[in-house]
Amino acid sequence: MNSRRLVLIALIVLFVLHHDLWWWDADDRLFGMPIGLTWHILLCLAVALTMALFARIDESDPGGEP
Repeated sequence: MNSRRLVLIALIVLFVLHHDLWWWDADDRLFGMPIGLTWHILLCLAVALTMALFARIDESDPGGEP
C-alpha cells in the first residue's frame, strides 16, 4: 500500500471521528473547556498534520499527475 493511500485512509478515519456523537451530552471538562470543544481542537491539529504529510508526500512524488 502506497503512502498516498495511507494518508487518504487517515483522512477518512479523521472524518468519521469528527462526528463525536458520544460527547454531545457530556458535561466533562478538559483543560477548562467542554470536552467536545477540546476534542475538535485536537482533531483539527491531527487533520492539519495529516494534510501537511499529504502535501510533503505529493511534493516528493516526481511522477505524479498535475
